[in-house]
Amino acid sequence: MIASSAKPEGPPAMPVEETEIVFTGSDGAEAERFINRLRRIARAEGKLRDKEWMLDLALTCLEGDALRWHSRLPREVRNDWDALEDALLEKYPPSSPTGEPNRRSSFEPTPAGTPTSAAGAAPAPAPAPISELTRSFIQLNLGPQTGLVKVVADDPSVSGYLARSMDPQYSIMVTCTNAADALRIQFWPASYPHGIEILNSATRLTWMGATHWDNSDVSAQLGKGSRASAALTTTSSPTSTPTSSYVGAKGPTKSGIWNVSPFDGSITASWDADGCSYNLQLVAIISKKHLFLVSNYEAYCASRPKGTRCKARMIFEPA
Repeated sequence: MIASSAKPEGPPAMPVEETEIVFTGSDGAEAERFINRLRRIARAEGKLRDKEWMLDLALTCLEGDALRWHSRLPREVRNDWDALEDALLEKYPPSSPTGEPNRRSSFEPTPAGTPTSAAGAAPAPAPAPISELTRSFIQLNLGPQTGLVKVVADDPSVSGYLARSMDPQYSIMVTCTNAADALRIQFWPASYPHGIEILNSATRLTWMGATHWDNSDVSAQLGKGSRASAALTTTSSPTSTPTSSYVGAKGPTKSGIWNVSPFDGSITASWDADGCSYNLQLVAIISKKHLFLVSNYEAYCASRPKGTRCKARMIFEPA
C-alpha cells in the first residue's frame, strides 16, 4: 500500500509486485488474472467500490490487441468499469483444457428452439455450399466485419434488409427493400455468441439485441411448448443487461446473443435459460414487417391468428 496520509485521486503508484501489470488480450485466463489483480490493488487502496478509480487504473494497463479492441468499444462501455468488465469477460471467454473457448460454438448450429446442454446436443446440419462472397468473408474474418443484414422470409413481401429506421410506434426492427435504407453493422468473428454493433443507428442505442415484452411465462418463458417471443431491438451495449429501444417493454433484454456462420453468413441468435441454450427462430409479422425471435415456432403461431406470421432468416452481406 502507498505510504501516504491522503489517498490520490487517480490510480496509485502500484506496489512493487504489481508494477508490471499489463493486459494484452491473449486469452480468457489473462483476462481473469487482469481483473483479479485490479481488484486486489483497489482493495489495498480502499477503492474497491470506486468504479471510476478502477476504470482509470485499468485503462493505463492495456497494450497491443487489447488497447486496439478497447478503442473501438462504444463510449458508454469505455467509460463504465462494470460494463467494461463484462465486455472483457465476453470478449475473452474461459478456455477448456484443449485451449478452445469453453462455450457452444456458433460454427456448429443446432435447430432453432432446440436446447443444448452438457448432457447432449443436437447434431449439426451440414454447411451450405460456400459462395465466392462468403469465401471472401471467411478469408477476411480475422478482423472486424462490416456489412448489411439480408432478411429472407417465407413470405416474399417481408424479404429485404434490416432497416435503419424502426417501427414508429414500438421502436422495434422491421425490414426494408432498398439497401440504401438498411442497417449497417460491424462485428468481430467469434466461435461463441457475441455482440453486433450498429454503425448507422437511427436511435442513440448502437447494438443489435432482443427484448421480451414482460417477465410473464407467456412472454418470456423459453422451453418446450413455449409461446414466448422477443422483439428485435436496438440496445445500449453488448453486455448482459443493456437498455432496449422497445417502447413499453419491461421484460429481459440481451444483446451478446449472435452467431454468424463462417460457412454461409447466416446470423442466428441463442438465449440461455434454465441451464440450456436455445437457438431461436426468426419470425416476421407479415403485415407490419416486424421481426421477433421465438424458441418454438409452432407453439408461438398456434396462439396467434393463422397466416399472419412466417419464418425468416438473416444473412450477413459484406459491404
